[in-house]
Amino acid sequence: MQTSFRDLPISEKQLQQILEALPIGVSVHQPDGSILYLNPMGETISGRQIVPGATAQFLSTAYGLYRGDHLYPIAALPALRALKGEFVVIDDLELHRPDGQIIPLEVRSIPIFDDQGRVICSVNTFQDIAQRKAAEKVLADYNRVLEAQVKDRTIELARLNDQLSQAILDHTQTEQILRQERDFSNTLIQASPAFYVAIDAAGKTLMMNDEMLKALGYRAEEVIGADYITTFVPAGDRAMLSQIFAQQVNLKQSVVSENYVQTKAGNLLLIEWRGTPVLNADGSFNFFFGIGIDITERKRAEEVLRESEERFRSAFDDAGIGMSLTSLNGQFLKVNRSLCDLLGYSEVELLGLRFQDITHADDLVADMALLDRLLAGNGHNFAIEKRYLNKQGEVIWVLVTVSAIRDPQDQPLYCICQVQDIRERREVDRLKNEFISIVSHELRTPLTAIRGSLGLIATGIYDHKPQKAKRMIDIAIAESDRLARLVNDILDVERLDSGKVKLAMEVCEVSDLMQRAVEGMQAISSSYPQGVVQATSITLCFTPLSAQVWAAPDAILQTLINLLSNAIKFSPPDSTVWLSAEMVESKLNAQCSKIRFAVKDQGWGIPADKLEMIFDRFQQIDVSNSRQKGGTGLGLSICRSIVQQHGGEIWAESSLKVPTGSTFYFTLPTPNR
Repeated sequence: MQTSFRDLPISEKQLQQILEALPIGVSVHQPDGSILYLNPMGETISGRQIVPGATAQFLSTAYGLYRGDHLYPIAALPALRALKGEFVVIDDLELHRPDGQIIPLEVRSIPIFDDQGRVICSVNTFQDIAQRKAAEKVLADYNRVLEAQVKDRTIELARLNDQLSQAILDHTQTEQILRQERDFSNTLIQASPAFYVAIDAAGKTLMMNDEMLKALGYRAEEVIGADYITTFVPAGDRAMLSQIFAQQVNLKQSVVSENYVQTKAGNLLLIEWRGTPVLNADGSFNFFFGIGIDITERKRAEEVLRESEERFRSAFDDAGIGMSLTSLNGQFLKVNRSLCDLLGYSEVELLGLRFQDITHADDLVADMALLDRLLAGNGHNFAIEKRYLNKQGEVIWVLVTVSAIRDPQDQPLYCICQVQDIRERREVDRLKNEFISIVSHELRTPLTAIRGSLGLIATGIYDHKPQKAKRMIDIAIAESDRLARLVNDILDVERLDSGKVKLAMEVCEVSDLMQRAVEGMQAISSSYPQGVVQATSITLCFTPLSAQVWAAPDAILQTLINLLSNAIKFSPPDSTVWLSAEMVESKLNAQCSKIRFAVKDQGWGIPADKLEMIFDRFQQIDVSNSRQKGGTGLGLSICRSIVQQHGGEIWAESSLKVPTGSTFYFTLPTPNR
């Protein structure tokens, strides 16, 4: 390989063109360690020119060479080790530039020998490997920090200066020096991690460095003289690359491009090329010299990051709950539509606020304490139920889950927050707790009466008073019946509200339903507790209607009997209860007619502000009076659930003027609906 390169027809000017095109830093060190030559790319990377008088013991200090937090040990510097005859490759050296930037380097150092085998200098090649380390780190951290957006993309290759700013070496016209310079340039190429290839005007491969041979899987003798495009370029790229090459032969201009090369095994590598035509002394085209960097892994890492960002963006923007990114001081950095809708702010308005601005003052101290613990490294996330204030100043209860996104040094960068509206859940919890409290109270009341009655009997004080003992037993039986009704009503309400009861609908005759309800009332009238007005003292009137409804007959009978029972229980003696029904035609659609049932009494009536409330669970106008009459406070709630499952409506109209009383209405659909 070296022989093939040495035999290239290269002049000093052409060698200068090649060295000028190198995309890596090159330094030549004299035996005392001082730098004899530093190419322009070396100056660009280091941010310095040659420091006069910086011999071996001052190299690390003069050029900002570090390993970790300490100056790089003098004895371990690769350039000085090469002066002792070693071939050195390291990647643990960091360059501290004068502008404060820290650049990790890969350094390769080789000794240069004279004809007697003595080391006359060492050659250092170094390149910025920040992009490689960044890509490796991103891939390693990908699963751990999915939401983290890419902050720094791989650093672009520095552009080469058009001309050398200083001479490479003082040279003579002797053949020995020229041969030494050719060997020197060949050593640089072989030590470089980049790809180097030379192609003549006919497209034949003149040379290929070891790094490229290794990557492509060829031996040197297999590539020398081979047509470069047909051998190493995949079929799909050959026409484009042939056109580029022809332009270089004619225009004699440098070119930068990305294209694939094909390995011997058939794999594809994506290479970023800088091509430079090397000219003869008369300006004619001699050969084409290409310098390439394998960017396959970098492109893959960029694609992985792009897909990750896209998935995160989609999940963030389309989430059904509120989501936000906030800075460490609480400033909103990004918000999704769900959060804007929840709070009533536009995206622009929210981005001008901090979460502290919309947090209820009473919740802020606890929230900030949890955030401080999270940012200090105590846990990966926290959740808190708190109150936000929307744009109108209304309180919104939310469950906020906060996670901290950290950098590779485990320092917090920003927070990602998930915000769930829990107002409905809190209302359900409140109603559930209220329901449990009421049920507990209602269950304890009959149990207390039963326990008291039986307790008195158990003491024996009524052993010789059979009438009083019987009275205690009657009380216990009545309260037991009330307890059974309460439990059954609770179960009915829960089954209806939960949808566990599937009503079997059928065509029913209205007159038949009304007749059966009246007969049912007569059958149960004797079961009223002692002191309740008996049905025999109430006149129950009904007017049959010849019509049909689409209904579950048993459920509608239960509704009618509940309403009639209430009307009778709360009517004064010798009064009348009316049951009626009528057809109600829709003014807009004749197919949407319905039947309206009415149960009217002559009782004391219901206050206007209670007409809606009485259909809720355990809502009674006079609790003590209702218990005396055997009520559980659930009958009307059951009626409402049944009617609503039929697609109907139920309501009450009332007057506190006796004997006007109250009228309960409900509607049912006709079969043609």
